[in-house]
Amino acid sequence: MVTIYGLKNCDTCRKALKAFNDDAIPYAFVDFNKDVIDTDTLAKMIASSDKATFINRRSTTWRTLDDAQKTALENGDVTMFMAYLSVIKRPVFYDGNRVMNGFSPAIYEQLKSE
Repeated sequence: MVTIYGLKNCDTCRKALKAFNDDAIPYAFVDFNKDVIDTDTLAKMIASSDKATFINRRSTTWRTLDDAQKTALENGDVTMFMAYLSVIKRPVFYDGNRVMNGFSPAIYEQLKSE
């Protein structure tokens, strides 16, 4: 089963949750704003991710960070990600081994077929 990490009020996350519900695909949802994310899980997600797609460089939070903070995030600093969860591109699909960020037809088809 895949765990979807995101925000309940994020349009892209809502689209993903609707698609999973419409197709009766089981999932667990973790809301970045309401649920506590385990540091070890986040570290595994960062290590398993494509760093180029894990960070949302268009986010308001990203634009407010200084260069040192951005570099720390780009280098996978878990502490920085814990402090700035909103820089993670949402939704995050994590099955314990693989991480996929964002919601697209290609990602959905891949998740649906597993």
